[in-house]
Amino acid sequence: MPQRITALITANVFQNGLSRCEESWRYYTVLLRRLAAKPVDWYISDLDFDLAFVLWHLYQFGGDQACRAAYEEMMQILRICKINESILENSKFYRLNFYDSLRLACSVDCCVDAIVTWEPNQFATSDRERSSIREKGYFYRNFNAEMADDQTRTTHSIGIFSVDAFLLHLHELETTTSSIRKAPSVLQIESLEVQITRSIKATVTLQTFEGRQFRETTHGRTPCDALYKAIDRCVDRHIQLPERNLVYFSMPDTIGGADAVVEVCIRVECGDAQFEASATNDNVLWAFGDAYVAAINSIYAGLSSVWGMGGDRPN
Repeated sequence: MPQRITALITANVFQNGLSRCEESWRYYTVLLRRLAAKPVDWYISDLDFDLAFVLWHLYQFGGDQACRAAYEEMMQILRICKINESILENSKFYRLNFYDSLRLACSVDCCVDAIVTWEPNQFATSDRERSSIREKGYFYRNFNAEMADDQTRTTHSIGIFSVDAFLLHLHELETTTSSIRKAPSVLQIESLEVQITRSIKATVTLQTFEGRQFRETTHGRTPCDALYKAIDRCVDRHIQLPERNLVYFSMPDTIGGADAVVEVCIRVECGDAQFEASATNDNVLWAFGDAYVAAINSIYAGLSSVWGMGGDRPN
């Protein structure tokens, strides 16, 4: 059964309708009614609520009676995410402008499935994400999180959608939310160590959901090469996955200081599918390792949903 999803909407979805043009009013009347009718739990930051509604009422911006009614209907179903000190602090970790950093931090805090905005490009920080926006109108970014009930670590994905792309792909988002985007992590990194002398050696300890640990050491051409090979050895001792290849990873060209938080984005090919993941850490190797393990967890979650529907497990 499709899962009811959650989404944070940004102020520009409303602001772009606040014009003196009747054609704009008609367009946004239809658009807001469509959004309000969808099986979505809508969130908005308190900052965006003020931008979208308080100023609108205060200055009596445009809109005919039907348009105003559509705005009021949408306003009544919004859940407001208050920007507190924790959200302000977490927003510093994202390489975005101040306001979009707050929006992303609110989305992570509320654990929503999507952000809906007219400007998804403002949230993109890598060539992969920008390319995805050009091709599809959206992209996904992974975040480390904990389940509220038992603090189990999980990899949570948030999709950043243009308004049109969100409406177009809503059914797909509904059917995959429960099986993949909030699946508990099968594996997580317990410890890692990389030694660089005349050769490069990585030692990794992975911990399973049940608390079992696997430790492996491998050599590689680069620190990341050695690291992902060690992770793969640990993975293969615990779960059975098809052959997979790390086909792409990226990190910032410049890092803002010795203790700056770094985001690493990766893409792993497994069978006919590609799995993308990202992670942040003030240690670039930890960020790389967490991103790679997040991709492994996504592969396993995706295959588990296939197995659950009667598909064949890999040999």
